[in-house]
Amino acid sequence: MHTTLRLTTALLLLLFPTILFSQVNTCSGNYYDTGGSGGNYANNQLYSTTYCSNSGNCIEVTFTSFSLESGWDYLTLYDGPSTASPAIGTYSGTTLQGQTITSSTGCITLEFDSDGSVTYPGWTMAVNCVACPVPTCSDGIQNQGETGIDCGGPCPACPAIVQPTSCANLTYNITIPGSSVAFYDDGGPGGDPCADVAGGGNYCNCGCFTTTTICAAPGEYIYVDFHEFAMWNTTSGWDWMKIYDNSTASGTVLYDNSSSGPDNPFGDCGIGTAPMEFCSSGQCLTFEFWATSVVNRAGWDATVYSTPIICAIPLPVELADFRGQNEGSKNVLYWKTYSEENNDYFQLERSVDGKNWEVLSYVNGAGNSQSTLNYSSEDRSFKNSLNYYRLTQVDMNGESKTFNVVTIDNRHRDRELVKVTNLMGQEVPIDSKGPVLEIYSDGTVERVYRK
Repeated sequence: MHTTLRLTTALLLLLFPTILFSQVNTCSGNYYDTGGSGGNYANNQLYSTTYCSNSGNCIEVTFTSFSLESGWDYLTLYDGPSTASPAIGTYSGTTLQGQTITSSTGCITLEFDSDGSVTYPGWTMAVNCVACPVPTCSDGIQNQGETGIDCGGPCPACPAIVQPTSCANLTYNITIPGSSVAFYDDGGPGGDPCADVAGGGNYCNCGCFTTTTICAAPGEYIYVDFHEFAMWNTTSGWDWMKIYDNSTASGTVLYDNSSSGPDNPFGDCGIGTAPMEFCSSGQCLTFEFWATSVVNRAGWDATVYSTPIICAIPLPVELADFRGQNEGSKNVLYWKTYSEENNDYFQLERSVDGKNWEVLSYVNGAGNSQSTLNYSSEDRSFKNSLNYYRLTQVDMNGESKTFNVVTIDNRHRDRELVKVTNLMGQEVPIDSKGPVLEIYSDGTVERVYRK
């Protein structure tokens, strides 16, 4: 009987992951995966461990070693006492090697998931207790769990996340003018852009359509910036996306990689530096996504902005570049055309609010040209604020169309960057990539996405 029980248990462990839950109350010490110090973790594991200070302090963990099978075994960290707490991130390979992560509560939870083959050394993690952040908005940003008043006004709300459910339709309305949301596929942020993975941030192999419509605040427009975009075999119709300049999956198509359109613009591994940006001519954009039931990838991570600035419309002038920069006492705007057809002149305008515009200058066009031509114009009366510039091209017949807007920040010309933090307010290296907060010597805080 005992032999039968042992064999049955062994068979169950072989076929199904082991699921374990535990909590450790500690403020010091080194902790390991199930392989211990110097050993490898096991296959088919799925367990979580919560570390709590029980001292009124927060938990800080430092991974002095970290090695998982990349793309197959994952460790997810949660900012709280369970896997229902806000996720800090999901990690594989060696991504946590030498990293320190601090909770904003008295607990931090680790959830480990290993597949059925190949094991690695896992991790060594040093645990310490540190003082928790003061529950006010002292850094100008509402971090996790913070409420309160900062600089004489209410703290800004944490950015919303738009993550559709696979095989469903979702409409999301941005209500705050000038705000933004994070937009992910149904698998959420991250994922493996190069391999088929069940979970871990990849979208579902569900064999269905998932359609998401995002609309700007009243009177504003949508601008979307993709930071990651990875699908499988798009031009053969396996996985693909169409982006419509409309509140439904109809009308003008801004992007289509379903058959004859461009394959994954960042390559099959989905991360690149070339811009992949789209904007609406009205209030909404609709994203129609088809996923097969066979192979998946990381999908997309994007930021969607509600902006008072209307986006560009295709022009008879092929504009290669439109940019601006401050050069001391003047803002200089530069643009370049590859070709021009029936082009009379350019009109350069400035605005400080993105709604009310004044004409700065007129610059003669070339009429018709198939050569590269360079133009520039100066603004010596700019305001000490954000200055928006837009360029309008006017045809010989009087028809005109407008390009995208360029912004020059003239608010803080003497300020210095003091430090950089992640979105939870934890300081990170000054050259960190992705979404970060830049904190300046004059007390201002700016949220940016670094590529």
